[in-house]
Amino acid sequence: MSVVLALALIGSATWYGTGPGAGHAAAGPELRRALGPGWRGTTVQVCAGRCVTVVLDDWCACKGDRIVDLSDEDFARLAPLSAGVLRVTVSALTPPATDTAPTWAGARPGWLAL
Repeated sequence: MSVVLALALIGSATWYGTGPGAGHAAAGPELRRALGPGWRGTTVQVCAGRCVTVVLDDWCACKGDRIVDLSDEDFARLAPLSAGVLRVTVSALTPPATDTAPTWAGARPGWLAL
């Protein structure tokens, strides 16, 4: 079965120095809204000239046109950390999960928040 994904958002990316490291990112409110309740675990491509592929496994309270927070390692693949903010295009590579059971942000995968 083929799935065509049409999600592409343009906005800003920033970076953070703590967290799980390369390959992981935090989704801002606009990106979470666009992907829907199953956004956690979605693989996206973030491009600004060059591209990195990351899994959305955290959230950020990004404001303005900030749509994604990258690890410092992934941001550095796109631009020097000193740039601080980049204009990016974020494209979904996998569909959002259909299992939308609420989870606690700090819980292990598969744990359900009650």
